[in-house]
Amino acid sequence: MKRNSVKYLIVLSLLVFSVIASSNTTYAATGLADIDGSYAKDAIEELVEKGIINGVGDGKFDPSGKIERQDFAIILAKALSLDTSSAPATSTFSDVPSTHYAFKYVEAAAKAGLIKGNGDGTFGTGAQLSREDMAVLFVRALGVDSAGKGADLNFSDASSIADYAKDSVAAALELGLISGMGDGVFNPKGNAERQAVALVASKFLKVKDEVADKDQQKLEDNEKEEDTSAKDEVEERTEHIPYVPKERPTPEPNEGEPNVPGGPGSPDPNEGEPNVPGGPGSPDPNEGDPNVPGGPGSPDPNEGDPNVPGGPGSPDPNDGFPNVPGGPGSPDPNDGFPNLPGGPGLPDPNLPGLPGGSGYFPAPELPGVDPNLFL
Repeated sequence: MKRNSVKYLIVLSLLVFSVIASSNTTYAATGLADIDGSYAKDAIEELVEKGIINGVGDGKFDPSGKIERQDFAIILAKALSLDTSSAPATSTFSDVPSTHYAFKYVEAAAKAGLIKGNGDGTFGTGAQLSREDMAVLFVRALGVDSAGKGADLNFSDASSIADYAKDSVAAALELGLISGMGDGVFNPKGNAERQAVALVASKFLKVKDEVADKDQQKLEDNEKEEDTSAKDEVEERTEHIPYVPKERPTPEPNEGEPNVPGGPGSPDPNEGEPNVPGGPGSPDPNEGDPNVPGGPGSPDPNEGDPNVPGGPGSPDPNDGFPNVPGGPGSPDPNDGFPNLPGGPGLPDPNLPGLPGGSGYFPAPELPGVDPNLFL
């Protein structure tokens, strides 16, 4: 029994702690104590956490309070992440000087083309934002095409909506940004409450992403459609044109054929043919033929023929012929012929030892030997 009691106390303590922690988390997230009963509590907390909207001070948000135009310009610029760092030196609107707390946000919204002022050079600082103007500004920020949509408005007070705002109000209703006040009225001239602006701004952030995704998808679809249309157009232009394959140049019949050397495309049909040396394309048809030495193209047809030494092209036809020594081309036809000693080319045609000739050499004198002994 005691054990069950302990468990019960533990569970009860955890539940109490959870409730307390939950309450503290809500106030810690926003620091606003007056939004618990607001229909836009979640939207307010979201925008406060994102730094898009702030309270009015003293830890309050004032949900039912009205919002002024310059404060709405701040919310719009922050929701769109507009560049507020390049504000001009001279203010665009005379009632929003550079020292105004909303100056850079108003200028950023004006530069983006979202706000245009009152037409008299003023922005309308301090004026409260109407419901129809809130719809106009949010729809303009989305960049959607709202032309002609105002014709579908069926509020009982639709005629009270300004002509410039009717299309935007209808587009805002279509996108789910705003709704009527009940009983079939829209109350276009009514002042937008702070909690209503917070709720519409929260919806705006979600719709903005959806619109961006749709625009991207539309862009991709258009690109695909253009590619398909271009392809169809090319096919339509060329469908009646017969296909003609491109002709390739025909090589020479035997060019490069290993079994048919040369060929019509070669300077010499027999060029390079091992069994037909030279050929018509060679300076000498028989040039290099081992069985026909020299040939017409050689200075001497028999030049180099081992069986025909010398030949007409040699200074002496018999030059070097072993059985015909010397010859007409030699200083002495018998020069060097062993059986014909000397000859006209020697000082004495007779060999030494034949007395009486100019080439005679006296025999050596030996004591007691008759010189004529050697004759």
